[in-house]
Amino acid sequence: MKNRLFFLCPDNDVPSGGVKQIYRQVDLLNENGFNAYVIHNRKNYRASWFKNETKILRNRFLFKTIKYIRKQNQSHFRKQYNSYILKYLKEISFELNDSDYVIFPEIYAHFISEINIVCKKVIFNQNCYYTFLNKNDNYPFENNYSSKSVEAVIVVSRNSEEYLNLAFQNIRIYRTRLGIDSDIFNFSNNKKRQIAYMPRKLKDDVDQVINIINLRGKLSDWSFVEIDGKSEEAVAKILKESALFLSFNHKEGFGLPPAEAMACGCVVIGYRGEGGKEYFNENFCFPIKDGDIIEFIKKIEFVTSNHSFQNLLEIGQKASDFILSNYNSDIEKNDVISIWQKIILNTND
Repeated sequence: MKNRLFFLCPDNDVPSGGVKQIYRQVDLLNENGFNAYVIHNRKNYRASWFKNETKILRNRFLFKTIKYIRKQNQSHFRKQYNSYILKYLKEISFELNDSDYVIFPEIYAHFISEINIVCKKVIFNQNCYYTFLNKNDNYPFENNYSSKSVEAVIVVSRNSEEYLNLAFQNIRIYRTRLGIDSDIFNFSNNKKRQIAYMPRKLKDDVDQVINIINLRGKLSDWSFVEIDGKSEEAVAKILKESALFLSFNHKEGFGLPPAEAMACGCVVIGYRGEGGKEYFNENFCFPIKDGDIIEFIKKIEFVTSNHSFQNLLEIGQKASDFILSNYNSDIEKNDVISIWQKIILNTND
């Protein structure tokens, strides 16, 4: 029987790089001879903030199991009632077999030891800094990451690979490089004196930087554009028009927004967020130590006053060339295919 790959994915209605990458993994696998699906909880749900025709199934049993495991302190009656619900949901959900793989995002990985399913298990850890969130005290983490029931762990950056190898012993870990879609995110020199940023993370830092810059009045000929809750195409349009992008990455597994901004030719100033260390090259980026608001302000003013607009376009071109050479769809495809061939062949041997 051909192996089926089921990627659990939260029903997240707001733009999320993690969700987009799960969809992307499934698309790449299906395009290259595998049989993969995104698994959601809600009926007829699919992410709508980016274009996709990704194969999707629903399995309420898996999601409800995770929900009940999270609620450890329950009465005996409640636990019995939940067990009846789970039995019913298992009967009406599609059946899993021992040749199937269920791929858990890192936010669900704490519950692997308690989920009684016959299939194989893989962890897709897109942000190692979420590894110990929602800790389940009843089951040590090594039961989840180092257990023989987990076939492999997949990560998206060198930083995450190092982190997990440091935390756990004898885990089978693979790194896939993410690919920026160059059909959407590509270089444009048709730019304005515009500075783009995303306020979703570290909003306190965002507010401080923007307000202090405005109070000082040294960038009166520049405008700020907030990117929040927009479609992928709308994000790309703003980035292509912007000369600068402010990065407020915070403990990221990779950190897609600055990389996508660089692909569009933005000069990036800001936090690397750990995962971004591998692409925040100081030849075309201006990294700031996390939380250093003073240096952040000074660097923005320095870059805008000491570089001509033409020079900023040239720096942006270098950034775009680097990103689209090292994080493109072909590289991502080759990594994904290679990883899953190794996982499946090794298991079947």
